[in-house]
Amino acid sequence: MHSKIFDTAKGMHIATVRTICEVHREIYDLLVLGMYEDIVPKLEEAFMMGISLTRKLMEYKLEDFEWAENNDRKAQLLRVERALLSDNLESIKAEIKKKNEASNSLRS
Repeated sequence: MHSKIFDTAKGMHIATVRTICEVHREIYDLLVLGMYEDIVPKLEEAFMMGISLTRKLMEYKLEDFEWAENNDRKAQLLRVERALLSDNLESIKAEIKKKNEASNSLRS
């Protein structure tokens, strides 16, 4: 199988924190190289980053001036649904973190 990933320079990482795009590139590299056993931790990392990204985007949306001005019933329901989704995502994130910590302690 031929991949353009080895024919081009992907650029250097210059941010101080890892981005979800960087994790996706690493997952792609692992898939191309056939290193399937190393993919699950990267997928979990990307999932956790996705949860944080979704939460932050929802916060930005709720802080938007025009959105805050909209006081109709539908907007209120959407705010409640987004808050519930955010809470659910955080609980899933906590469960995954707890599971990872438990499996790491068993390995030690």
